Amino acid sequence: MSPSKRARDLAPLSWEAPSEEEYKSLRRYKSFLMPPNISYYLGDFVWLAHEHSRPPIPESPPRKKSRASHAAESAVEKEEEYDDEEEEEEVDETEEEKQRREADAMWKAGYWIGRIVEIRARDKTYVWMKVRWMCRTVKELRESDVKTGLPKGKVGGREIFMLGREFDAVQPVGTVESHAPVTLYDESNPMQEPFDNNTIFYRSEARTPSLEESAVIQAKLNPAKASSKRARQSDISRSRHLFQYQPPTCYCTEPYLPITDRPEPMALCPNPGCLKWFHLGCLDWRGGDYRRPLTPFSISYIRSSGLQLLPLADYTSSPEVQSDVIRPLTPGKPFWEVVNGTPTPKEIEKLREEGLAECQNEYAKRDDQESDKVRQEKEGVLSFAELQAWAGQVDEQIPEVIQQAAIAPILRGEKAGVVGNARKVLGARQIICNAINLSLYSSSANSVINIKVESDSERNGGGDTKEKAVDVTAKVAGADESHPSILQMVEEWLLTHGDDLDESEARTVIWRCPSCSRFL
Repeated sequence: MSPSKRARDLAPLSWEAPSEEEYKSLRRYKSFLMPPNISYYLGDFVWLAHEHSRPPIPESPPRKKSRASHAAESAVEKEEEYDDEEEEEEVDETEEEKQRREADAMWKAGYWIGRIVEIRARDKTYVWMKVRWMCRTVKELRESDVKTGLPKGKVGGREIFMLGREFDAVQPVGTVESHAPVTLYDESNPMQEPFDNNTIFYRSEARTPSLEESAVIQAKLNPAKASSKRARQSDISRSRHLFQYQPPTCYCTEPYLPITDRPEPMALCPNPGCLKWFHLGCLDWRGGDYRRPLTPFSISYIRSSGLQLLPLADYTSSPEVQSDVIRPLTPGKPFWEVVNGTPTPKEIEKLREEGLAECQNEYAKRDDQESDKVRQEKEGVLSFAELQAWAGQVDEQIPEVIQQAAIAPILRGEKAGVVGNARKVLGARQIICNAINLSLYSSSANSVINIKVESDSERNGGGDTKEKAVDVTAKVAGADESHPSILQMVEEWLLTHGDDLDESEARTVIWRCPSCSRFL
C-alpha cells in the first residue's frame, strides 16, 4: 500500500494533521494512554484501523460442554443421572494464547501494522504520533516503489517488511486499536528463541540506498558497467531497495526465504570466526561439492563444535534485549559483534588457519594411532554404529534421540523451523560432551583410587585397605557433585524437544565450510 493511499484510507478516521512546523513545535513524550487504561510507548508495534479494515472477529476460546447445553438432551434422562453430571467450566486460557487469538483476528481482518517512533502532544486532547509503516506483502512493497529481489506473492508466512524513515507518517493516536505482537528475527544470533509459522516477524528495511550500497547494487545488476566504485546521485534517488538487517552469508548471495512454495534449508558453520549460513544446495552441488564422508573424527569434531554459542540463548531471552528500541529499529551490528567486539580481518584469517590446522593435526594423529581402522572406514567397511563407538564412548543412559541430535547439522527452514534447531542440536552436544568428560574423569579417578589403595595396602599389610578405599571414594563422590547432572539435562532436553526418533533425520554426510574449511 503506497503512503498516499494509506493517508486517504486513514483520513475518515483521523483529525486534520498538523503541518510539519506545527508538529515539531509540540512537546515530545515517551508514551500515551488510551482507554481502557492501556499505555503505548516508543518502539511499540500497534494495529492501525483504516477504512478498508474489517471488524476483527476473534475465535472464541475453547469451551467444554456445559450442563446447560445438555438440557434438552437430558430432559428424558433419569434424575439421578442428571444430578451426577458436573457443571464444566470454560477451559483456562493463558495470556499468551489470548494474545495469539486476538492477533490472528486482527491479521485476518486486514489491519495495518506500524511502529511508534515519536510521540508529540500539546495537551491530553491533542496527541500525535509518528508511525513507521510495516508492509505485509511483497505486493505492498512494490506499490511503494521498492525493489525487493523477492519472488511475487506472499513470502515467509507472516513476515512483514519495515519501510524506511522516508515513509514515516504523522497519525492521530485514535487510529491505534491495540498492541501488535511483532518479533525481530535476529539472523545474527542462531540461539534466538524459536517461533512458529504464525508469528509476525520482521528482519529487513526498505529504504533508499547509500552511495556505497547503490554501487554494489549497480555492479550486481550490470557487471559490465561496474567500472566506477561510486554510483551517481540520480541512480540512488530513482529507486528504493529492501535490505536485510543481516546480509546473506552464503556465497550465492541469495537471501534466506523461510516459508515459500519451495523452501531451501540452510546449514550453519558454528565455528568461531565464521558463523555463516549456507544453502544445502550450495553445499551439495552449486558452485562445488563440499560433502565429505562421515568418519570417526568428523563425528567427534562435530559433537563438540558450536558450544561457545550456548550462552547466547540466555542473553536473547533477557528483558533488556526484548525491550530494546534502538537496535531493532536500526540494527547497527550483528549480534555476535555486539557481544564479542568486531573481529579484524587478521583475526578472522588467524581463526580460519587455526581451525584448518586443528582438523589436519587431529586427523593425522588419529591416522597414526588407528591406521587400520582409518583404512577400513575409507573403504566403507565400518558401520555407522562402529563409527559412533570409535568416535567416543557415550553413556548408555543417554537416549539415542539425543545422540542422533548431537551429530545433526544446525539447520534452519522446513522441519527445523524459521529460526532453526541450534538450541536442540547444541543442547544435545552439551549433554554428550559432559557425559564423555565425566566418564573420563570417573575412569581416571578410579585409577588413582586403585593405585593409592594398593600401594597403601602393600605398606600397611592390607589391614586398613577397606577404610582407605571408602575415604578416597567419598572424596571423589564429593568432587562429582560439582559437575552438572547428566540425567537432569537429559530430562530437560526431552521435555523441550521430545523423544521421537526420526530415522529420516539421521546424518549421512558432512560438509566442509566454504568459508573457513572446517566441518559444519
